Amino acid sequence: MTEMARILVVEDECDLLDVLRDILTKVRHEVFCASGARDALVMYRAHQPDLVITDIFLPDESGLNLILELTRTSTVKIIAISGGGSDAGVDFLDCAEKFGAWRVLTKPLRRDQLLSAVDDACGGARPYPAATHRSA
Repeated sequence: MTEMARILVVEDECDLLDVLRDILTKVRHEVFCASGARDALVMYRAHQPDLVITDIFLPDESGLNLILELTRTSTVKIIAISGGGSDAGVDFLDCAEKFGAWRVLTKPLRRDQLLSAVDDACGGARPYPAATHRSA
């Protein structure tokens, strides 16, 4: 069973941030939250998480820039999330992978998909209880 991980979640949609935090804390991970890239870098440096889950589209700076900065200065695994989308033919989740994201997930997220990616990133199989309410 995977030990509890320290996870930084970067998401500017408050409702989704709350859902992600709830899902991860219910399976006993320690979760830190940021709503933008700049705050995320401060939180990362302060808490040195095992994993970063970041949205691509953030209000202050691109999540792609955050991914580049984190992969340039650390070996932390990063899961990039986005509702998809592209601009002028550029697929942002594809860019996230090229910039160093360990895994990419498309919104809307499913609870089992999220927990599987987190578990893989943190190094082991973990039996999660079934969802009893609406999940991400």
